[in-house]
Amino acid sequence: MKEHTVAAVIAVDPDELLAFVADLSNDVRWRHDLAVSELVSGVAGEPKSVYRQKGTTPGRDDPYLIALDDLDRSARVAAFSTVDRSPVAFGGRYRIRDTPAGAEITFGVWVRARGLLRFVAPFMGKAVRANSTRYLADLTALLEAP
Repeated sequence: MKEHTVAAVIAVDPDELLAFVADLSNDVRWRHDLAVSELVSGVAGEPKSVYRQKGTTPGRDDPYLIALDDLDRSARVAAFSTVDRSPVAFGGRYRIRDTPAGAEITFGVWVRARGLLRFVAPFMGKAVRANSTRYLADLTALLEAP
């Protein structure tokens, strides 16, 4: 399982950025391919919180559950992963650090295909990286908007 990473610098406070991305209900505000992201258990933005998400892509729009697995505020790291048995599982982590311009966020994501989809998994990397790059561009635009 390969992790694909992208990074961006956003002109926001690093701790506020961590809190924003750790609350996965915010994903719908900056992920273009997401229609729903709602808390179903736990406390929003806290470890072990679980969210129901639903995509916008026809054929890939079945709801799934995703959890905030870990949150280390001192290291500014948040990790998440899907928790149900869908054909494609994914997860990743956000790492945030101070910069003179605000906060650098590194977004690492992995995708694990099951069943017959595992044969196309080696070809998913380019799409995963393109989506991740767009996610961070949209996140930057949202958080830096006046």
